[in-house]
Amino acid sequence: MQAVAGKRLVLATVGAAAGLSLYLVTEGAARGLIGNRAALVAGVGLATFFAALLVLSAALPLLRAAGRAAPLGVLLAGLATLLMFRWDDASGMLNSAGHSLALLAVAVLPLPFLLTEATTGTWRNYPGLFRHSWTILLRGGAAVLFTLAVWLLLWLSDALLQVVGLRLIGWLVDVAPMPWLISGLAFGLAVAVVAELSAQLPPQASLGLVLRLLRLLIPVVAAVSAVFVISAAVWGIDRDFRLFSPAPTLLAMAAAGITLITATLDEDGAQATRNPLLLRAAQLMALLLPALAVLAGWALWVRVAAQGLTPDRLFAAVLVVLALLYGLVYAVAVVRGRGWAGRIRRANPLLALMVMAAAVLWLTPVLDAERLSAADQADRFLEGRKAPDLLNAGDFGRLGRAGAAALARLTAEAESRGDAALLAALAEGAGSPLNEARTDSLRAEVEAMLPVQPASATGTRSALLFLMQSWELEEIRNACESRDAGGAPGCVLVVADLLPALPGEEAVLALDRGGWISVEGLYPEGGYVLRRPMQSGDGRMLSDEAMRDLIARWQAAPPPVAPALLNQIGTGTSGLFFVP
Repeated sequence: MQAVAGKRLVLATVGAAAGLSLYLVTEGAARGLIGNRAALVAGVGLATFFAALLVLSAALPLLRAAGRAAPLGVLLAGLATLLMFRWDDASGMLNSAGHSLALLAVAVLPLPFLLTEATTGTWRNYPGLFRHSWTILLRGGAAVLFTLAVWLLLWLSDALLQVVGLRLIGWLVDVAPMPWLISGLAFGLAVAVVAELSAQLPPQASLGLVLRLLRLLIPVVAAVSAVFVISAAVWGIDRDFRLFSPAPTLLAMAAAGITLITATLDEDGAQATRNPLLLRAAQLMALLLPALAVLAGWALWVRVAAQGLTPDRLFAAVLVVLALLYGLVYAVAVVRGRGWAGRIRRANPLLALMVMAAAVLWLTPVLDAERLSAADQADRFLEGRKAPDLLNAGDFGRLGRAGAAALARLTAEAESRGDAALLAALAEGAGSPLNEARTDSLRAEVEAMLPVQPASATGTRSALLFLMQSWELEEIRNACESRDAGGAPGCVLVVADLLPALPGEEAVLALDRGGWISVEGLYPEGGYVLRRPMQSGDGRMLSDEAMRDLIARWQAAPPPVAPALLNQIGTGTSGLFFVP
């Protein structure tokens, strides 16, 4: 009993340490203590290490588990580093779901091999690989459900206690690291309890029910797939894939078929189903897998031929190749007759290793989806296969540094050819070289036109203008070009420390927009300029004439800065005050 309690304590502590570590990384990034790149690399590495540690330590001593989990965490951190340098902003790696799925595959797929090697002495032991693969899936799902149940219980408990005026749980959860600690502790404890249950039952008892339920689905999946393939062969498929491509659906059906065939055949002949209907359905599904993969590839090719490469389509192409590989191996195993199930079992570990290899290559420069996509899209515009009015510089921007290089290439080629239509399309695109140059020019023009008070606050003016979009700069320029009766510009920027709780200075921007006057508070946050409304101390709205007079007076001299005529009940941000 003490050993069981000790194991629970160890895994709960590991989970809590995982939560605390991820909190420190995210908090450090939010406070600017570490850069975004370092935070993402550390987050990926730590998440992988602790997840692997929880999985492996359920069956191994903690130090042995840590010795196997650490290299995996380092590998994922290294791959994330290679991936994120495709963008100037590290968050660009989240633009495509394929990148996240590839990282997940490299983090998860090695775990059954590590467990099998540690417990049996060889990673080729298929019964061990089979059991560990399904056990990891079930334990992970149970741990996630338990963690969600803990949060549901906390929410209900907090709601009940608030009825009698107690916010103990709410106050606890409001402490910054507590949500991370609670989630990690609950997840680790759940992994420990599920591992205990698995150890007390025969190897097949914990998986038998799930596998038997899954096997019941294979006749349905095989029948639906057969009907689809026959119908496609007889009547064809609608080629209009502009709004919807069947490739993802076909790949999902192929993945479901592979999973159900594996579940039907189990870890060996003794555990496999003996139901003739299920076995024939598994054979039929194996024979249909190549057809599903080929149809998915054809649908993807039609989409690429019409619209070009994107990272998501390239990732789908990798999945098509893997599905076709699985399909050919499974189909050949069935066609060769007796012993087909054993041949599929022997092939599964090698196929899983190929999936891991493909995921690793996807995250390295060998399969740089952004570079390949940017080159293909640029070629389409240069060769006339895509009309210039379809150019969207934002799409190139999401391709990171390769996209920026492609836009620069398009600009140089268009200028050398004198392609006015392509140059106009490039000039309209946010993030394009021409548009960046135009924005820089506009920013310099506005900086020269916009009066600032005090006159020494030119640095704050430059910093705010640098963060503004071109349309914001155009609004300021239009206002500054207007003139009052005395010939003064209809704009002014007043800089002062108006929000003492925030670092640095804020500013008030007053613009004469012709028919009306706007006065807004500005301050930088997260790479943007945030705007807040301004009002008088007594809540009255000033007339346009009064506001024009303010602009004139602010242009002449910096206004004084004084405390607001307000008191509040309470202190800090929790205080309450009258809104004038």
